[in-house]
Amino acid sequence: MKTDPGDLAHLQNWLQKAVTTPWEVGAGEIEGALKNNGPLTPAERMGIYVRAYQGRLVECMENEFPVLSLALGRELFVRFASDFLIDSPSRSYTLHLLGRDFPKYMAASGPDEPWARFIIELAFFERAFSEVFHADGHESSTDLPALETELIIGEACSRLIHCEFPIDRYFTDARNHLSAPETVAAPELPDPEPNSIVIFRRDYIVRMRRVV
Repeated sequence: MKTDPGDLAHLQNWLQKAVTTPWEVGAGEIEGALKNNGPLTPAERMGIYVRAYQGRLVECMENEFPVLSLALGRELFVRFASDFLIDSPSRSYTLHLLGRDFPKYMAASGPDEPWARFIIELAFFERAFSEVFHADGHESSTDLPALETELIIGEACSRLIHCEFPIDRYFTDARNHLSAPETVAAPELPDPEPNSIVIFRRDYIVRMRRVV
């Protein structure tokens, strides 16, 4: 690869593009940029970095959507997450934004079947749970936090979710299973049960409450 200091910024930008969006870089570019030495071709060597990068992002998606991964099964979740990352490559310095549009992608990809609607609803719910965890809250304020549901809904660290399924119960049971898989059984996919749930945070703990 060229080592002229004047080309450093160009080479850095090219390498970032080759690793993060490899479908935008042709094999000829790689062959021209990297020396052809050793047992692997330049494209094969670059592929090691590409797979490591994509694998790490999929791992981050699993960390944000563990319940969704459980409901789908890891193999299917990885396929959806990998396709999503191609459709919406990471553009932010923070991994918190990585899965922001994943529920919308799932909604656009799924059929209008009960099991698919549950999966999509679960994706939106789990993303909302993550957003509440990261949002600005009352913890540094001297004011007492609200107790009434109507006031909680207006807080920055809250989300009101209207559900077709009892997502809150499934979500809780699934997290309990993931914490102790040897002793707690994985929940079954639930039947429809329309409800509304407010997700909010108190003392750095994310909580859920049904809205009557």
